[in-house]
Amino acid sequence: MPKRSATAYALYLLGRKARSKREIVEKLRAKEYPESEIAATVSQLEKNRLIDDVIFSKIYAEDKVRIYRRGRHRIALELLQKGIDKELIQEVTKNINSEVELEAARSLLESKTRQWRQLTDRQRFERSVSLLQRRGFSGAIIRQAIEK
Repeated sequence: MPKRSATAYALYLLGRKARSKREIVEKLRAKEYPESEIAATVSQLEKNRLIDDVIFSKIYAEDKVRIYRRGRHRIALELLQKGIDKELIQEVTKNINSEVELEAARSLLESKTRQWRQLTDRQRFERSVSLLQRRGFSGAIIRQAIEK
């Protein structure tokens, strides 16, 4: 069976989930497509706006805050790992609504209420801080979420 084209494989990947330009390039390299074919594929996908790191970053950040309840610091790290430009990451994370981020932190803590009910106040506080820090929330957001 002949190997499918780089474009067909890239479209298959994009059909499964949104990806950054670097993710597509890495996946194509892993399948050992020639660099010239990878470059042509990426160029064509960008021209047709099937990969656009700006749109990808904005949607990714919004989903991570609202659905996965992550803070801006964690989102920035994840976007960096996906090959997004640092300036774009700063712009995207700066535009995350603080109220939405605070609500995500509160929601995350509320989801642990039953699980942590047997703990002392001090233990609950320590676990709350630790959890929110791991999820990438800032000190100010953590403080506000715990106070509520």
